[in-house]
Amino acid sequence: MVGFKGRHHLVQYMPGKKSHRWGPKWHVLAEGDTGYVNTLSLYCGKGGARSQHGSGFDLVTDLVNPFYNKWHHVLVDNAFCSPHLCHYLLERNTYITGTVRVHRKGMPSSFKRIRVPKGEREVRQQGQLMAMKYGDRKQVTFLSTFSDPRIIPTTNARGVRREVPTVVNLYNKKMGGVDLGDQHIQSYDPDVRSLKMWKKLLINMILRVIANAYLIYKQVNRLNRRKLSKLQFWTSVCTELIGECRNPNNERGRPSMSAIPLRMTGKHYPYFWQGADIYITTPKTRDYTLLSNYGISATDRVLTFQEKACSNAYVGLMSGNTETEPLYEIVFGGYSNTVSFIRAGKSITLPRLVEFAGPVLDCSQYKEFRITWDDNTINVSHGLDDSGSTFLTWTSAPLWPIQNIGISTAYGSNGEWIFHTQGKKITPDDILNTPCMLMN
Repeated sequence: MVGFKGRHHLVQYMPGKKSHRWGPKWHVLAEGDTGYVNTLSLYCGKGGARSQHGSGFDLVTDLVNPFYNKWHHVLVDNAFCSPHLCHYLLERNTYITGTVRVHRKGMPSSFKRIRVPKGEREVRQQGQLMAMKYGDRKQVTFLSTFSDPRIIPTTNARGVRREVPTVVNLYNKKMGGVDLGDQHIQSYDPDVRSLKMWKKLLINMILRVIANAYLIYKQVNRLNRRKLSKLQFWTSVCTELIGECRNPNNERGRPSMSAIPLRMTGKHYPYFWQGADIYITTPKTRDYTLLSNYGISATDRVLTFQEKACSNAYVGLMSGNTETEPLYEIVFGGYSNTVSFIRAGKSITLPRLVEFAGPVLDCSQYKEFRITWDDNTINVSHGLDDSGSTFLTWTSAPLWPIQNIGISTAYGSNGEWIFHTQGKKITPDDILNTPCMLMN
């Protein structure tokens, strides 16, 4: 159910639901172990053409239709299960297990009269289809084309050992896939009030897509001990979706400087810029600012700088001039200034090649860093010379050729950078065409 109390013909009332009693209803096909949502179908009422077998039969066959002839196993509750549905799916090489109402067409007539003592069972067999009535706190009837009536030992949620039929144990373990899928999105459901039902449905679908993406991420990175938590993953996805679509800053800034007089643009003699510092500010957009635009080259294989940011400062050692080409990204103060690491690319899903736990950045003061590299090794250390302590080292033979360097900041933190360069020959044109260049 998607909570919605507006006026719409798709709104259903289900008093048995705990979270939402009013709203449009999804019919869901989900994986039993993880809650991965495979298919969604919105209940649109009784209208439209239906088969002679009822709406429950039509619903299950529509959801399962893409997975016929793969011997998948479908579990349903008594609102949908029937002997005819079991035979229909078995003919299409698909197993089914579910609870069933004893008055369904094709059910054994004796099941309507007998009452099975608690812990006992009554079994009927028709080919590969098994019908079993089991006495628990209530009388429960099962249909299955997969299980047998054997009794096996098991342990319930309170740790009490008991013996139950295999079909009961299977149903209890695998039937919660749809509820598990709802739990994945319940913690992050914004519960936005809206007079438009389509907005509620759209938000619910987006949440399910993100939940599915996290399940895939966990499966792909199941051997990685440092994979993102659920909260970190959702936060990263939301940040990337927002991107630069933020409210513009309408605060009035300083008036722009007047145009540079023509007399200052003439060709003058070149001179040497000795030990200059270059000041750069990076916004929290995650986009690289190329240092080649500021006259800083990667050919020296050394980069010394000071950085002031609260967290998430990035230096990309790039094999080209774009972010799509291979690069090594050095992350300073990632995840709220708790860890720094190197990865072979810009994507947050890539594994960390090496990492250092602990804060390295400061919101109020500059921190000094030095990055050096050769054909095989990247070193990151504190300080501006080779006397500082190294906290990140990664070796690979050979490294990609480093042609350019990019810097950026993200996740709520602007960055202020000071780059220390060696003496270099420049002209007045270089100064006029290079932004944010200050000389000591």
